[in-house]
Amino acid sequence: MDLTTTINFTPAEEAEISEILGCSVADLNGKLNSYVSASFKEYLSMVRGQKVFKRGSDMLEYRLFLLIESAFGGTVPDERTVSSLFQTTLTESRSLIRAVISKYQYQLRT
Repeated sequence: MDLTTTINFTPAEEAEISEILGCSVADLNGKLNSYVSASFKEYLSMVRGQKVFKRGSDMLEYRLFLLIESAFGGTVPDERTVSSLFQTTLTESRSLIRAVISKYQYQLRT
């Protein structure tokens, strides 16, 4: 299914988001599409009652797992990347990455 949405950014916002995601402004649309794909999967699994979390850490782990699948092409990102996306310290990011690798080890193998 193809979904289309429009988001209006100022040039300053485009530049800032591009810098955070490590891409050029010209490549921002494509880069954001991979993140949108992960977010739609998260919301759809919630709506369908497949992933209903009681703890915030479970939600963050699932969110990172979906980003690994969609935005990072199956590759686990480094701590700095996770820190910039989740606004966490390097230590917190390292723990989050370890938790995702442990919890979703079989899905990540494929």
